[in-house]
Amino acid sequence: MSSQDETAESFLDLLKKKDHLSDVSLRGTDGRQIPAVRVLLAARSPVFERMLYGDFAESTDRVVNLPYTGDVVEKVVAHCMSGSLQIDLPEDCGEVGARSLTILVSAAHFFELEAMEAAALEKSGYLMKKSPPLACALYDEAHAGAAKHEELSSNALAFIHENPDSLCSSELGADLTEDSTGAFFLRSESIVNVFDARLCANELTKFRCLLAWSKKEQEEPQSQNSRALFDTEDLLARSKQQEGPSSGESGASLSREENRQVVAQQLAKHIKLWLVPPSELAFVAQHSGLVSVETFCDVYKAQALHAEKEGVQFVREHVNVKGAGIRGVNGKYYPNGVCDGVPLYSKKGRINGRAEILFLGRCTSNKNGNKFWFIVAERESGEIDGSSICYYSVPVVKKNKNSIPSKGWSTLTGRTRAQGIESSLEVIYMAGWKHP
Repeated sequence: MSSQDETAESFLDLLKKKDHLSDVSLRGTDGRQIPAVRVLLAARSPVFERMLYGDFAESTDRVVNLPYTGDVVEKVVAHCMSGSLQIDLPEDCGEVGARSLTILVSAAHFFELEAMEAAALEKSGYLMKKSPPLACALYDEAHAGAAKHEELSSNALAFIHENPDSLCSSELGADLTEDSTGAFFLRSESIVNVFDARLCANELTKFRCLLAWSKKEQEEPQSQNSRALFDTEDLLARSKQQEGPSSGESGASLSREENRQVVAQQLAKHIKLWLVPPSELAFVAQHSGLVSVETFCDVYKAQALHAEKEGVQFVREHVNVKGAGIRGVNGKYYPNGVCDGVPLYSKKGRINGRAEILFLGRCTSNKNGNKFWFIVAERESGEIDGSSICYYSVPVVKKNKNSIPSKGWSTLTGRTRAQGIESSLEVIYMAGWKHP
């Protein structure tokens, strides 16, 4: 603390102890009264000069009511008394602290205290860099709260647009907690401005953030880990009480939760869902309630057409065998039932001039219970039985017991009906499409 700050603090303490030394008291919205000296207030602030020495009723009042809490008024008085610019940020400064700081910026602007306003703005920049999610609380309060401030609103919005992680973590699978998800601090009218073309986030991150925001309960109490910058205990509650429907009489009949859902559905229409990977689209977005079934059909159609344009070939699911020592084994095997709990594949082929049905599947040994993949041929009944001719096999890999190995195939030896020829056989599973 500087000597200037100590002087302001000791002077205020002195006025509180010796009330007769002050000639005016400034009363905050919480009822707290801060003793002050008119001439010092007027010398520092043009607004106080007009209020206390002009034609206003306050010029003769012993107690003057101000539209700020007592702790904010105390900071303003301290600055007017000595030019103090002390603005402390506690280590665990959270949403309430960020909103309190915004109100201080607004108060400094209202009283035309330029140096104090600049110092508070500088602190807000520091706070955003230290804890990016709090940029959302700063923006929401400066844009849609009681303490509107154009410059702080603009600064915080630009920071959010350039640092989308301030809204929510872009890491897939990350928990969207209050500490990491600044979007939770935004009201409807604020998030509408955040989700525009300037937001430098991928489409999946945008959707995850919007989904989390739409499901967040607005009446949830403030985290115990957050502490008000100026002990404004009721600040968050009063600030959130001011939030109503975004616009129009139709919104008046909606609950806050329903209103969020409606806003989120509207914003989701502007997210380019066709740029979201299909797997994530199905997992994150399809059952979110924010997008209609018709929209998803259109998105999947657009993705399929784009993939085809890029050279992806859509083919029937099959297993492609190549490099076998017996040419008739090579070729495409298509799904044909189930064996050992996994798909069985088959194809028609000719081996040594004779037509055969070849099967590729998995089975379990009756002797030791081991599982292995096989390629066999059946010449008589068309079913796999003791008369089947075994060509190739490969042991099941425990880590991927349901996946067909591409390498490691060998002939079956020591059996009368094993007729494979050693080769560099390779099996490739095609899941209905292939890259160019």
